[in-house]
Amino acid sequence: MTFETFDLSVFIEADETKVADAWLRSGTIEKWFLARANYVDPSGQARDPEEVCGTGDSYWWEWFERSVETGVVTVAGTNIMEFSFGDGIQVTVQWEKVHDGTLLVLNQTHDISDLDRLQRMYCSCYQGWTFYLTNLKALLEHGVDLREKAPTRKDHANV
Repeated sequence: MTFETFDLSVFIEADETKVADAWLRSGTIEKWFLARANYVDPSGQARDPEEVCGTGDSYWWEWFERSVETGVVTVAGTNIMEFSFGDGIQVTVQWEKVHDGTLLVLNQTHDISDLDRLQRMYCSCYQGWTFYLTNLKALLEHGVDLREKAPTRKDHANV
């Protein structure tokens, strides 16, 4: 087994525009993934929560336990978003209309030389993305948000 890359996919019974909005708009990504999110255009202007992010934007994402992730959106289009994620990780998300819904494919690639860190990041991100893609499906298909919003609770499953 190698730890350089993984792919996950999910079929969502929703229009591809709704799936795209779930990734490209900070006001929508907060509904299934993050506590708070901001996209900032290359000139330093914060985008409105309902505005689509663009290639070259930076992002600021806050998790429920208050840690913050920052990075760069390297590609943003009608059916793709690619972004840096942590140190040495690149994520590509693509979606396409398939029959009566949308097929979403997430690819994560690691450029991490430390084997212990590489394995930890691979496993934790794989688990995290599996949960969040499931949550996106649950939200878009059934209006249900599965996230634990009080992550300091003990003795429960949390990502």
